[in-house]
Amino acid sequence: AAIPETLLDIMDGRCSLSTWGKVVWDECKKDAYSIKILPPASSRIIVSDNARKTCEELGPERIKMMNNVLDKLSLYVESNGKLNLQGCDFKKLEGNKVPLSTHEFDLWPDIGGWRGFCHWEGDKLKVDSIGMGLGHK
Repeated sequence: AAIPETLLDIMDGRCSLSTWGKVVWDECKKDAYSIKILPPASSRIIVSDNARKTCEELGPERIKMMNNVLDKLSLYVESNGKLNLQGCDFKKLEGNKVPLSTHEFDLWPDIGGWRGFCHWEGDKLKVDSIGMGLGHK
């Protein structure tokens, strides 16, 4: 309700950002996504304090990247697994190598193939931790 109409396209009861809205969002997103881990777009994703703290200690660029991955993960979860977006690669963890976690997803490959480790709690996906992918040093 607080978003100006010029930033929105409303058609057939559905709302999305207008062309101008996308331009404004892309500019704001650069700064907002670098400050801290934001609540994911999907209420079905929970980010643990441990994962949040680890990421925020890595600095603004990694925070921005994590927020972008959480956007992709939100689409994956809300599509009930139909959209496994490039750069996310959500998959079942092989073996019992990370306590509690049953699944993993890609974060950023340039520093040791970092992954997010997570598990399902009912219909919610909880990101337990982040760290180097298994097999990376």
